[in-house]
Amino acid sequence: MVNEFKVLGIYITRVYHCPHHPDISGECECRKPKPGMLFDAAKEFDIDLNSSTMIGDKERDIEAGINAGVGTTYLFAQNKSVDTSKATKIIDKLEDTIC
Repeated sequence: MVNEFKVLGIYITRVYHCPHHPDISGECECRKPKPGMLFDAAKEFDIDLNSSTMIGDKERDIEAGINAGVGTTYLFAQNKSVDTSKATKIIDKLEDTIC
């Protein structure tokens, strides 16, 4: 993923992931929809979450953003069966996030 973005001239500084699974390692604070990874990134890079935007393709991405206090949330709604009521805006492609 990082290399795909790099080809487009987009450089990703850090990637966060949750290595836990509730059935194996128990509950954690970083598995979405919990906001642990967002809080870690905010602390590491001095990010104002309220002024930030969360873009996700799953409901739990949007819920994590809301749980972290992210101001705007965009949901890729390619799967029309997902609950889109929590997202600030529903988008079909990344270009839809540009005003």
